[in-house]
Amino acid sequence: MEEAQSHQSHPDFPAGKSANLDPEI
Repeated sequence: MEEAQSHQSHPDFPAGKSANLDPEI
């Protein structure tokens, strides 16, 4: 689950949520 590490870099995004899938930001 290397993607989880990427999410950690973005505190704005929950670990269970995919930042890339969020068009809001």
